[in-house]
Amino acid sequence: MTERLQNYSFSFFKGGIRVNAPSATLTLADAVRLISDGTYREKVQQIRTFPEPKARKPLKEGLDYVTFSGVFAPTRLVKNLKQHSRLLVLDFDHVENLTETRLQLQADPHTLVLFASPSGNGLKLVVEINPERHQEAFADLAFYFRQTYRLDVDASGSDVSRPCFLSYDPDIYLNPNAEPYQIKGLVTRKEKPKTDIQIRKDATEVFRHVATVVERIVAARVDITGSYSQEWLLIAFCMATLGEDGRALFHQVSQFNPNYTVEDADEKFTNAVQTTRFTHPWKFFQIAKDYGIDVSKTRREKKETAPEESKPQPDPEAKPVDKPKKSERILSQNVDYRDGGIWIWGTKNWICVAENFQIYVKYCTEDENEEKTWILEIQRIGITKPLYIEISHEEFCSATKLKNKLASHRLALKITDTYLGELWQHMFRMNFPNAVKVTRLGYHPESRVFFFSNKAISVDAAEAVLEPDEFGIVSVQPPDGQPPLCLSMPVVKKKRAHLFQLSSGAMTFNDWFGLLVQVHKYENAIIPAAFYLMALFRDLVVKHTNASPILYLKGGASSGKSSIARSLCRLYNLHEAVANLKNKNTEAGLVRVMSHTSNGVIWMDEYHNDFPFEGLLQSAYDDNGYIRAEENSRDGTDTIDIYSALVLTSNYIPENPIFFSRCLFVPITEQQKTDEQVEAFARFKDIEQDGLSFVTLEMLKHRALVEANLKQAYDDLYTPLKEATRHEKPVERLISNMARVLSVAYILQIFGKINLQFEVTSDDDILAEFVAIGTRGILRQHTIQTEKTALSEFFEIIQNQYENGFIQEDIHFRFEGSLLHLRFPSLYTIYAQKYRQTFWKSPAERDTLRDEMLAFESPANPDKFFRNIRFMTDESESTPGGSRSVSGSCTMTYSKITDKFGVDLRGRKIEKGLN
Repeated sequence: MTERLQNYSFSFFKGGIRVNAPSATLTLADAVRLISDGTYREKVQQIRTFPEPKARKPLKEGLDYVTFSGVFAPTRLVKNLKQHSRLLVLDFDHVENLTETRLQLQADPHTLVLFASPSGNGLKLVVEINPERHQEAFADLAFYFRQTYRLDVDASGSDVSRPCFLSYDPDIYLNPNAEPYQIKGLVTRKEKPKTDIQIRKDATEVFRHVATVVERIVAARVDITGSYSQEWLLIAFCMATLGEDGRALFHQVSQFNPNYTVEDADEKFTNAVQTTRFTHPWKFFQIAKDYGIDVSKTRREKKETAPEESKPQPDPEAKPVDKPKKSERILSQNVDYRDGGIWIWGTKNWICVAENFQIYVKYCTEDENEEKTWILEIQRIGITKPLYIEISHEEFCSATKLKNKLASHRLALKITDTYLGELWQHMFRMNFPNAVKVTRLGYHPESRVFFFSNKAISVDAAEAVLEPDEFGIVSVQPPDGQPPLCLSMPVVKKKRAHLFQLSSGAMTFNDWFGLLVQVHKYENAIIPAAFYLMALFRDLVVKHTNASPILYLKGGASSGKSSIARSLCRLYNLHEAVANLKNKNTEAGLVRVMSHTSNGVIWMDEYHNDFPFEGLLQSAYDDNGYIRAEENSRDGTDTIDIYSALVLTSNYIPENPIFFSRCLFVPITEQQKTDEQVEAFARFKDIEQDGLSFVTLEMLKHRALVEANLKQAYDDLYTPLKEATRHEKPVERLISNMARVLSVAYILQIFGKINLQFEVTSDDDILAEFVAIGTRGILRQHTIQTEKTALSEFFEIIQNQYENGFIQEDIHFRFEGSLLHLRFPSLYTIYAQKYRQTFWKSPAERDTLRDEMLAFESPANPDKFFRNIRFMTDESESTPGGSRSVSGSCTMTYSKITDKFGVDLRGRKIEKGLN
């Protein structure tokens, strides 16, 4: 341990954050030893097993801590500071790319000690400061680290008495030669904002400076990459601040290491571009200087206009000709791509508008709204790999916006709108294809291509996976022999690129369905599985039947409704619900997420009867587009088409009968799961973790089969379903919805492409199985829809309030064998209050509910149905024996109300459940 670390002293507090009196005084050397030797290993590792901050907090607050900034007595108060230690600790919480960030912070000359926080996802950095200017130093350091590393410091660290919990980090970093931080006045310094021109100029100057130093390294043939580990990675982080322009320079610096390979260096640089925190390549100059390289800038001579001799010269054997008049000039005479740059003819001479790069049009793309974008190919001096940039048509048509776009890639284009037209004409003379810009993931009907975020599938040749090129274009060969069609992949934000991604795996649809049945039982799995198949070919279903049913999964907590919905999403590699309808969603936000995919599933959780945008959900069924007022539109409205099928999960039955008829209702009532179900669920969850989109790839191969047979399949199902339910007279929409959802599954089962675990094999028997499944679903929904009584609403609300903890066993109800004793007076009060909050109208009267209870239970002695029944007393009551008799209570048969109303008042006592 170095002598310097012994020179810093501060207070140590044993026993956690509630301890305010110091237990001892430690040196920095003592703290480094405690953090690195495993003293707190067990406690810290336990903290890191909890992903949620709330779960970690009590354990973390039980750790010993220090006040790095000084010695306190008798308690840890600012006024009790006895001696400042000359140290200040900075907290960086929730750090992305922790390993790479740590390496870059270790390179900072001011870093004295650096170690991982107890949570494991943050860093703590100790620096030496002027003790008389603690607050000022903290503010300046916060600005410094934000400016240099794009890192925000926890603001609470400005407090001199700030506690720092001791952690466990065997790789703690210490630099006994760290420089004390000298306040630079960064907070108070008022700099004039830089213009776009100045920003581009600065970027160009930095690039020239780095390139000059690299030239000296190459000339001297010096290996400055050290052990080809830390120094090499730091150089990569520095070069990455130049963007793709730094890649070639990184290769030039790396080539002198005996372990250098092109592939390895490329991989490291690509990672550095994504993870660098440096905002300037300062560390590269420092490393080069340490190896004896001159890192000074080259004096630049005044730039002069290119002489007339540098213009393209005519053939010396040909007869000399004068420069044509402007009206007589041909395009190639106005723009010249030479010397790796771009030159444009001005009024009297050639003007260089791009010194070290040239621009080509690779593709012109146009989407379904006739909006164009341009994919530009940039060829740069000294860099073999082109840079591809996608810009909007508006940016392409404006010199200022085009320059700004290129400047973000450290490319300086010096051009005006006058000369931009000349550059256009030159680029337009080159051959480049047009491409169709695809705006949403999923099925693109014009090209018959299904788009994942990373790959595309031609449904006419589903065995062939279409790989996008480096600028996101796939080429598909139309079946009619026409020229290949170029398609631009949908743009997906980086943080969501893993969603809707085609993954690899061996599980088949039959395997997936088998697991779904094991987890949720056949009666709960069959309709959702058929719904997924319908969603995958939704455009065909809508084309033939003009509607797309909504899957409505209703169930209590831990019933498995969300697990079923999530399983459907995993087939597209989606991970969670796209919206929780209890949150403060905006209409525009919901419309946006509902229009992003085609032939997919959109899962919305926590549907409730006062949801304000129910009309938006209905538009997903009607397929007429969602029309809303739009101030900027010419006709005052804006239409948004929705192309995917909708899945809703809820604790409630829809109150609106019109909306409910558009749903395919699947109640999930059984909350108690067997051991086999729980084990299957755990296995299923592991398998789903990486997504099951390869199952969707398997099903896409059957599009032609579905397309050819869908109309007939729908008719084959609709007629017997209508006949089987004619006595109950359900609304026609329930029958047609069931036929729509079952049609695709019926086709694939008949032709042997899937196996829904039917024991029959003949076509007639298979049809009979589907009709039986559909009939049960139709009649179940019809019964609920037509028999929604005050009693059904009462038990629906009682179930919900029980799940939310407002109703307790032995207070509001109790079991006695197969009988359920209800404390009706208290339950009615809870029901009435919740009913008013939910529906904004008066609930059913007590007498109405009493009459319906009597009619439902049909007791032998109606006069004694409501009577005195003993329950556990409330805490505020004190009666002998711990219970009292409550008048107006009643007893009902538990199995009857469970079967009829889906009530489960044992569910919260069961630990096993599927969430």
